[in-house]
Amino acid sequence: MRRIVYSLTALALLTGACAKASSSSGTGDSGIRGRVLLGPTCPVETQASPCPDKPIAAQVVVSTTDGKQVAGIRSRSDGTFNVAVSPGQYVITVTGLKGIQFAKPVTVSVPDGTFVQVTVSVDTGIRLPGLGTTP
Repeated sequence: MRRIVYSLTALALLTGACAKASSSSGTGDSGIRGRVLLGPTCPVETQASPCPDKPIAAQVVVSTTDGKQVAGIRSRSDGTFNVAVSPGQYVITVTGLKGIQFAKPVTVSVPDGTFVQVTVSVDTGIRLPGLGTTP
C-alpha cells in the first residue's frame, strides 16, 4: 500500500512539473491542449489501404486575434502541445514547415478555467494540382 501512495505522489509531482514546463503564459487554469497532424501522407487513400494523418513536432505560435504573439511552443514528436493562456480569443499557427507544406490558422476561444482541445492540420501539399506533372 505504501508503494502505491509513493508512486501516486511521485506521479502527481511529475505531472505538475510537466504542466508548468509547458505553460507559456496565463494563470495555468485555462489554455490550449492540441495536436499537430500531417497529412495526407499517401497520394491515394482507399478503405482497403487507409493512410491516416501522422503527428509531427512543429513550432506552434499562439497569438491574439489582433496579431500579438502570446506564446510559442514546440509540439512533441507525438504532435501534442499544451500551453496555458488567459481566457480569450486566439489564433494558432504552425511555422517553419518544410517545402510545400502549409497549415491554415485555427481560431479558438478559451473560456475561464478550461483547457480547450484543438487539432492543427498541416497539409503535405501532395494533392496540389500540377505537382509532379510535365506541361
